[in-house]
Amino acid sequence: MDGTNQWIETTNQTGCRLYIVLDTPTAPQTQPWKGVLDIACDVAWGRSDASGAMYALWEDFKWVGTYDTVLGGSRYLPGTSFLLTTWLTRYPDCGTVNCHDMGGAIAIFANALGCGASCTEVAPFGYLNCIKPIGCGWANNPFYDYPGVCPDPIMPGNSTMDSQGRPRTLFSSHAFATSSDGVIYDASGVYVDGDWDPDDWPCLRGLGLCQYNWDDYRPKVIDDNPAPPYGTGSPSLVTFSVQ
Repeated sequence: MDGTNQWIETTNQTGCRLYIVLDTPTAPQTQPWKGVLDIACDVAWGRSDASGAMYALWEDFKWVGTYDTVLGGSRYLPGTSFLLTTWLTRYPDCGTVNCHDMGGAIAIFANALGCGASCTEVAPFGYLNCIKPIGCGWANNPFYDYPGVCPDPIMPGNSTMDSQGRPRTLFSSHAFATSSDGVIYDASGVYVDGDWDPDDWPCLRGLGLCQYNWDDYRPKVIDDNPAPPYGTGSPSLVTFSVQ
């Protein structure tokens, strides 16, 4: 317990399962849930450090849902409490999700392993280069299913309106998981266009949105032409409980 090399006697010595974690678990999994450990230890099996464990979780979680292309609304973290019981019931098919859901989920499961991760938000955010959101195709107009906006997932890269005057949508805010040293693991944006023109088609090369710090991540994801109408904020911590 806590690195003291002392044996801790259990109340029941039969039918026990031993979970090996990387370090002391941290909030919101200071006392990890069994269901979380079952998934986290399976996904991160064989990883020997926090970065490897978080990459394994990113690799697994980027397949568990479909991004909300109407409003980008949160199903699992609608306020200050993550609906972890619901997530565990639905995993690995968690349905419609947004960035706060995915950033919170990776932080929860990583911290059960002692990774010291956090969910981080940037608000305001801005227009996007082409990304491939979780469960969706390439888009630089992320809320193309919202009534009255341009219905095309990809608009010409420097435009804010289509030919019929319908607006291009943007991220008013965006969230992702970060490691203790500020490395980003974005399982809702998932991939960004890494070819010669990240603004729009053709999207020939996808770069995984993981293992970048903010200074490298920002220019890959945010389209500064057109300029973000309200600027772009700085990363800030999102705190939440679980239920």
